[in-house]
Amino acid sequence: MNDWQRSLRAWKDKIKAWFAASDRSGHRPKIKMCPSCGNFVGVNDVICGYCDTPLKAQPGPSADTGSSGIDPLNPITIIAGLCVVIHLIAVYLSSTISDYNLSQNFWSPHSKALIAMGANFNLHTIDRGELWRVATYMLLHGGFMHILFNIMAFAQLGPLTLSNFGRRRFWLITLATGVLGGVASMLAVVYTPIKLSVGFSGVLFGYLGANYIYMRSQGQFSIAHKLKQYMIWGNLIFIALTVTNLFPIDNLAHLGGMFTGLGLGAVFQSRWTRMLNPLVEKILIGALSALMLYGFYKAFLYVDANFINIGA
Repeated sequence: MNDWQRSLRAWKDKIKAWFAASDRSGHRPKIKMCPSCGNFVGVNDVICGYCDTPLKAQPGPSADTGSSGIDPLNPITIIAGLCVVIHLIAVYLSSTISDYNLSQNFWSPHSKALIAMGANFNLHTIDRGELWRVATYMLLHGGFMHILFNIMAFAQLGPLTLSNFGRRRFWLITLATGVLGGVASMLAVVYTPIKLSVGFSGVLFGYLGANYIYMRSQGQFSIAHKLKQYMIWGNLIFIALTVTNLFPIDNLAHLGGMFTGLGLGAVFQSRWTRMLNPLVEKILIGALSALMLYGFYKAFLYVDANFINIGA
């Protein structure tokens, strides 16, 4: 297998995992991690498409029996679509600012546009009491490369989380890790009194934490070890980039999301909460969703009433 074939196979596997993720809890994941290179492949693949390492297929059904079409209500599709649409809206608002050149800034939204659309900005979140920003910030992104890398990571971690935890708990993990990551970021005023935070990466670290606990509970220790390495080295690298002032990274949002994911994973896998009343989870999902919807409603009013003056 040459490099071109390996690259094509890699993206084919990612797209297949994206749109064919299972939404039923209690089943083995339909993707697994290669113990050699750490990339995700099909659960029944016998050879890794990335590094050609021989793999042992897990027992279970060898093929999906459902529809092969794209499910528009699949959570993976919904979240990715929302991130892209909201980013394009932020780019459009930025284009209305007379002294801002999008091409020179590589399609990165202006900070004024991000704040108007719900970025977690301490002067607004805390001083003005706009606490809904701890929910809306996660679907905004600071630039083209920011959203590209986050969606690429989401294409691997999202389907794995959906397969392992089911649709309901997937939504709970997504919303809770994002919101509590935003709360951790908001409380960072001790050392950064003026800070703007956007991005889905806090949720991605939450997925790592939740799946780490799940894989350990299932006895898949090699995959759990890989996930732990991603958490440790990911945070260390991002902290190093922040300390050296190379990139403005919200490390507290990452840590807040990660520890929330670890906590939820532990709750879902503990003996006395495996049969947790679904109604409780639905109420939590409803409350967190309502906070986000209210936040984007407030952001819409903010943009409609003030953005022309802000961009003038």
